Amino acid sequence: MEMDERLAEQFFAHDYHDRGIQKWQGYFLSDHTQLLHQQHRTAAQQQSWAQLTPFEPAQVVQMLRSAYRHNQVVTITWQQSNGFEVHYQQIQGKITGWQAGWIRIGQQALLLDNVLTCDVKK
Repeated sequence: MEMDERLAEQFFAHDYHDRGIQKWQGYFLSDHTQLLHQQHRTAAQQQSWAQLTPFEPAQVVQMLRSAYRHNQVVTITWQQSNGFEVHYQQIQGKITGWQAGWIRIGQQALLLDNVLTCDVKK
């Protein structure tokens, strides 16, 4: 038995090369891979929205009022802060309400001050 232990010790010390994480990468489930790709796309999208040049507030109000009057579809990029980080989001739809610095698109209420850009579909 002592000989077997020495052989095993010799094998693991000099001959065996553990591939570490490489041997387990094939076991990633498609759900995990899909989630990683989605997180990468989301991070890239956040970065591109962060680099947008914001419209002037008066321009935003003018465009959104016109879209509201004419019942047009708008695409709005807006920012939301939780006090620590800023997240950018994009929403598309018709403006369903307008009140004192707020607009409503569908069921989502947005503060006009947080709107970065808007696009009106003609």
